[in-house]
Amino acid sequence: NTFNFRHMESIGRAPGYYGVLPIEKAFRLLPEILYYPARPIAELTAEDHLNIGRLFHGFRWYEAADGEFRKALARTPGHAAALAQHGRLLAELAALRGEEGLSQEAAKQFQAALAADPLNLAALEGAARHASATGHPETARALYDRYLALEPQEPRIHAELARIHAAAGAWNPAMEASETAIMLDDGFTPLPSRVEGEVFYLRGAEARKEGRT
Repeated sequence: NTFNFRHMESIGRAPGYYGVLPIEKAFRLLPEILYYPARPIAELTAEDHLNIGRLFHGFRWYEAADGEFRKALARTPGHAAALAQHGRLLAELAALRGEEGLSQEAAKQFQAALAADPLNLAALEGAARHASATGHPETARALYDRYLALEPQEPRIHAELARIHAAAGAWNPAMEASETAIMLDDGFTPLPSRVEGEVFYLRGAEARKEGRT
């Protein structure tokens, strides 16, 4: 009935789609959490429940993650990071299950997270991804622009912007965003984003030659 949190501060900081903890890192952390008791479960804080929820989400233990995020929000209503992470989980579940109710709940969580902390990067990215996935590319682009105003060196976000521009046939901005993503990439940008970025760049170059930009 206890958890150890010596390394939990690293959870959520590893790169990955929707901020989900890479499974290999989750496996490395699991023994630290389960086998070295340090804190009674009854004393867990909102931050503790948030970190456990991130871990469960990394394992795709969706119900367990949902429960932990709700516990975090019960301890501290309006906790921006918990709202953002819960929104990401709900958005992922909505995409997997095709349930509109989950999608609407995810949108509400992102809105609440940004109302509590307009500078929360996880909330901005999660809301942008959700907007893009639900057919609102202009809203997604505006949210990504807000993200980059705070953290301009994130290649993953530039790659997402390139995808949005390319889908709209705006090859010049798609090519520029792709070029930036490729230049900034430190090896942690998800492979599909890197590959698509290179494709968008090449298509943009072709479109520019043909005067289609």
